[in-house]
Amino acid sequence: LWQTAEEGDDGEALRYLTPTLLRAIENLSAELPAIGAADLEEVAGLLLDLCTALQDVMPGAPAAPPALQSALRVLDKGRHRRLWAKAQQRLGSALSAGENGVEEGDASLEAFRQAADALVRDEEPLEWALAQSLVGDALLIREGGDPLADAAAAVDAYRAALEFLDESEHREEWAVTQASLGIALSAGEAGDSLDQALAAFRAAEGALSAEDQPAWSEVLGDLGTTYRLLEPTEEHLRAAADAYRRGAEGDLREIAPASWASLKSQQGTALEELAELA
Repeated sequence: LWQTAEEGDDGEALRYLTPTLLRAIENLSAELPAIGAADLEEVAGLLLDLCTALQDVMPGAPAAPPALQSALRVLDKGRHRRLWAKAQQRLGSALSAGENGVEEGDASLEAFRQAADALVRDEEPLEWALAQSLVGDALLIREGGDPLADAAAAVDAYRAALEFLDESEHREEWAVTQASLGIALSAGEAGDSLDQALAAFRAAEGALSAEDQPAWSEVLGDLGTTYRLLEPTEEHLRAAADAYRRGAEGDLREIAPASWASLKSQQGTALEELAELA
């Protein structure tokens, strides 16, 4: 029933079924320690899928982390390596979607790191690369750490991921990782880092098209903002205004009106700053 409602994008049905989903997660978590070795992977995998479904309709649902931790307690990292890594990733996502304080952020980052460490780079290159990207994402939103050190570590994680992502085979993943690299680099707000950030955003832009909304507009918005972090010259401000303008084109206004309004506002600010130079 849940799968049917999800495939039909029936939000009302999903909300109606949520209490049933919660009970299924609770019951399965309680029964998991008694499941025999022959069925353990299948049942634990089902629990992970149920937790993912819950997160889709209730981001930050408090029932998800304990259920995922119960799966991790019975899975053997060596014998169930890929499923164990998947559980760690789901745990990291569940923790980061909740009330993201310092403790939750650190626990989420550790879960993503555990997942990345469990995967074998040469055997699961795509999974390993995406795990590295999740580590980078967690570092960028982490609270309570050293922002510059976390940004530098995120840069390393994204660059490691890009070594094993092929642009032609994994276009969207490659573009998103390039954009994330740009965000991490721009956090340094230094000349060399900002130049590298611009290159990363341009690479992401080149891999996407106006049909890839809202990712396309987000990349162009970040590109414009990075130009404005540079010395306020006519060239930089014109490039910023142009990036914002292009990001607001197409059907973004219908898809994400708030994002469209933000881009138009930033375009106006860049043009005002440009006029002040005259």
